[in-house]
Amino acid sequence: MIRKSPIVGVGIGSFIFELASTAIPGAPIEPVHNILLLITAEIGIIGLILFMAIFTSIALTIIQSNSPQKILAGAIVTGLAATSMFDHYLWTIAPGRLMLGLALGLWAGQVAHDA
Repeated sequence: MIRKSPIVGVGIGSFIFELASTAIPGAPIEPVHNILLLITAEIGIIGLILFMAIFTSIALTIIQSNSPQKILAGAIVTGLAATSMFDHYLWTIAPGRLMLGLALGLWAGQVAHDA
């Protein structure tokens, strides 16, 4: 899929549909269990570069954490980032996106509070 459309991908949320159109009949259809590969397949290299830029800026802020609340919020985001290397639910399932949004909101609130 990445080779088929490397620059812009197949579209956000379209991985399953694209996979279903190429899979053998009766095969289980699930997203790839690595968020970086899933992002690359769905929104292409451009989307992956943007995602990595955001991820890098968040990681740099987490590394520079100095208050206990900021460290805790950073640990939550770091744990979710580590989990996303082995599962797709933070990208594909609504409760996962909600959990990621809440964790990033908590982190952003602590960053703004300490600024």
